[in-house]
Amino acid sequence: MPLSSPCPTGDPGEAAWLDMCPKGSYASGVSFKVEAPQGVMEDDTALNGIRLHCTCGGDPSGGYTAESQSGRWGHWLEACWCPHRGRLLGFALRVQAPQHGLLSDEVAATSARFACSDGHVLEGTGSPWGQ
Repeated sequence: MPLSSPCPTGDPGEAAWLDMCPKGSYASGVSFKVEAPQGVMEDDTALNGIRLHCTCGGDPSGGYTAESQSGRWGHWLEACWCPHRGRLLGFALRVQAPQHGLLSDEVAATSARFACSDGHVLEGTGSPWGQ
């Protein structure tokens, strides 16, 4: 499951690198870089990065991560892991629709949900936008 960064909101954004788990390993965990709402007249950014945690040979402590371009805002949350040595199979990205208002704040991606091979779903805490 490769990670790349242009946002699927109709705005192509800036090109970023492609990052993947090393050959012979697979993604079994995910963590999110988020910024809480900043308040009225402040710039909100919501979901700022996704980090896949790679597993090799069933050992999730391998330490390699595949990371989207994440910028400087927000903080990384603790990783969520597929149970039973499962792997990530797919994802859905929650995106706020373009606001187009004079005082609106375009935050784009707000959260993500990842499907594990055993049917479990890992979901970011996200933000109230885009729900």
